[in-house]
Amino acid sequence: MKEQPYAVWVPFDATSNATIMLRTSRPPRLVLPAIREAMAAIDSDLPLIDVITMEEQISKILQRERMFATLCSAVGILALVLTVIGLYGVMSYGASRRRSEIGVRLALGAVPLDVLTMVLREGLPDRCYWHGNWRSLAW
Repeated sequence: MKEQPYAVWVPFDATSNATIMLRTSRPPRLVLPAIREAMAAIDSDLPLIDVITMEEQISKILQRERMFATLCSAVGILALVLTVIGLYGVMSYGASRRRSEIGVRLALGAVPLDVLTMVLREGLPDRCYWHGNWRSLAW
């Protein structure tokens, strides 16, 4: 009698499903016809349903997590854009309130870069401080 490789026989009824995993050194799609022939030689009534590679199986399993990560990234980017727009609006409002003061400073010979630095130095830390406090309260 010829020596057989190890095998495990499990009871199988018509309502259960069987999953067979095969490791190959060749591309999986090239081996599929040989697998179908081998299965037909065992029993021609056994259908091969949903034959996929391991990469496709992993991709299918991780699809929901990838979609969730993409959605979270999009919401984060939207929050960042809204924060920048809001900060720009607050700074622009503060600068418009000081328009006459800025005009007087420029008329008296101040360098425009110095005026811009003054507006940002006086307004930005205050806005960021309050924004941080409101963010921590919202958390």
